[in-house]
Amino acid sequence: MRILWTEDNPNIKSDLEQTWFGEFLQTQQVERIHDFSRAYDAISQKLSRYDLVVLDINLEYSSAPQGQ
Repeated sequence: MRILWTEDNPNIKSDLEQTWFGEFLQTQQVERIHDFSRAYDAISQKLSRYDLVVLDINLEYSSAPQGQ
């Protein structure tokens, strides 16, 4: 199984990866991308390469509150 993991927080370390993917890390291929634009390109151009896509992106700065 080939997994694309998009995590936009560069502070996320391998311990969380181990928690999320567990034994998959021993037997499957996990491709890590830390940038949404690179993940978008990978998904839009090569989606068939992946069996599972995990998007963990925090969009806290993606929109301003109403009226701003």
